[in-house]
Amino acid sequence: MRNQHIDSMRSIAILIMLTANTTPYLLEPNTPFWFRALCSLAAPLFTFLSGYTFAMNGTRSNGFKSGLFVLLSAVIVDVCAWGIPPFQTFDVLYLIAFGQLTLELLKRLPSPVLWVVAIILVLTPTLLQTVYRFELPDPQWDSINFKTYRWAFDGWFPIFPWLSFPLLGYLSYRWKNSAESLPWVPWLSAAAFIGGAIWATIDKSSQPFREGYVEIFYPANLPYLSLALGFCLWLLLGLTKPLSKQGLKHVNLYGRHSMFVYIFHAFLIAQIISRLPEGLGYPGIFGVLMLFYAVVYAFTFGLERLLQEKRLSKIPSWVKKPLGLY
Repeated sequence: MRNQHIDSMRSIAILIMLTANTTPYLLEPNTPFWFRALCSLAAPLFTFLSGYTFAMNGTRSNGFKSGLFVLLSAVIVDVCAWGIPPFQTFDVLYLIAFGQLTLELLKRLPSPVLWVVAIILVLTPTLLQTVYRFELPDPQWDSINFKTYRWAFDGWFPIFPWLSFPLLGYLSYRWKNSAESLPWVPWLSAAAFIGGAIWATIDKSSQPFREGYVEIFYPANLPYLSLALGFCLWLLLGLTKPLSKQGLKHVNLYGRHSMFVYIFHAFLIAQIISRLPEGLGYPGIFGVLMLFYAVVYAFTFGLERLLQEKRLSKIPSWVKKPLGLY
């Protein structure tokens, strides 16, 4: 039986993601900071939940297998949707894939050791004062040193500090039973979220736009990490009952098929949204977004019906998994 709370959290991440990823093609890069902060909450929630569900599935989790399938999904999106070579920008799917592989290797370690690893991942960019390079095209791309730096520190989702999100999601499941007995934990999460939002707003001059994208995690500095991690934990621990109600069952369709939605929305953006004329105005932008949400929902609903009727049962799992057809 599916966990409605987790599906609801994934659905929230997807609704934010659909808006954030269309923004560079519809809006000028002068959007309000609150909107930028809101759009920055999808990626941490996705990656956090990838670690949480890895722990939740227990012995059924195979990080090597799941990581490989997610990696194939990332390659499909890069090559077929965006038309770029794989392993170049290190998008969020690459991070989730690497997180699965890492968790499979580290899952037998005691929790205190994993907490230390997570803290190191979070603090390393700040302690090293790493230089964040905003221009993605670079003549040094063929250099191994450049690729390594981009993968570790300044890709779209570099390992430092982003790998901490799946790891902290994994630890949150281990810790959840204890946390639920402590009524102050949800309040502390909410305080970290609100405090991070205030801190990030004060420090907003350090968060310029990258390639037109509005998110404020270029780089993911300490104010942003407080905002994002507080948000993830607050949804997980503080909103369990509201997010588990049946009233969200229709929205949860997104969460049940999150990989399909991710792949499908990337194709829509690359092939249609990115080709729309400029100057649509706010009514036009609103209309495009509503149509975009409706098309994604309709195709996702169609996938669920096909699965319920077992129309896709003859397709091998090694094909269905990377395409999100499950």
